[in-house]
Amino acid sequence: MASKKPLTCPVCKKRFSYSAKTNPFARLSKHMWSKHKTYMLKKQKSGKRKAKSKATQLDQELQWTDDMIIHSLQQAGIPLSMPTQQQAPYLNPYAPTQHQSITGLVISAFKAGQLA
Repeated sequence: MASKKPLTCPVCKKRFSYSAKTNPFARLSKHMWSKHKTYMLKKQKSGKRKAKSKATQLDQELQWTDDMIIHSLQQAGIPLSMPTQQQAPYLNPYAPTQHQSITGLVISAFKAGQLA
């Protein structure tokens, strides 16, 4: 059976080998935070900067889909408005409904189409 290579601290080059008692990743992390705190904070900040990346293709596709739904609803003559107040716990089927999301609006539009 081949033994695993020990982990090495990138700052001080201390080695953490595998043992039956503790996980070397946990020991390395504890060592890094206790002995090289500034290094770890710097790594965290760089990760936060990189996390604010551009929109992914999925985000763009979902935005495009939402735009298509809104456009088709507006062409069908269904008025869209932002919610302004809390809705009552009961629903009047003849009163205009203000939705929290586009999904609720689409469901209501389909139901209205089935009733008509």
